[in-house]
Amino acid sequence: PGSGEVGLSYHGGHYNAFRVDGVEVDERRWLGIAALDVGVDVAGAEVRGEAAMASVDVPTGLAEVFGARQWGAHLDVVVPVRRPGPAEHGHAALALALRVEHVDYNRGTFSSTGRSIGDEVTAVVSGVSFRPTPGTVFRANYRYHWIRDFVGNPRARMAGFQVGFATYF
Repeated sequence: PGSGEVGLSYHGGHYNAFRVDGVEVDERRWLGIAALDVGVDVAGAEVRGEAAMASVDVPTGLAEVFGARQWGAHLDVVVPVRRPGPAEHGHAALALALRVEHVDYNRGTFSSTGRSIGDEVTAVVSGVSFRPTPGTVFRANYRYHWIRDFVGNPRARMAGFQVGFATYF
């Protein structure tokens, strides 16, 4: 049987410089971000995901331009394909990964036309990773994504390779 976890988080606070040299230049503006994280291990595969929503206090009249409401989500599946024995490399692991993600930087519709505001990215990413220790990873990905601009022009398609390294110390 698999094991899993669920997490909820929230971050909120004022984000702007509302006073400069003692002079009030703007009202205090609030940012709130709520997220749900899930993870489950099933048949040796790690399935992890997150969904988040942000609410940003944007000056009146600019909410359609600067995205007062935003959201995004991703789902990762990582499958170990080789775990060298303890005598070889301790807890080292080689894995294949697949990720699907979407982010909408400006959720809503234009008040003048009723059409959806664009500014979205959707992506599919495949990759291979090597973890020499549990807290360190080397990763190579191939990323294919679709970008929808602010005014809703046809989606631009882009692809490329990514290489990364991360460690906890």
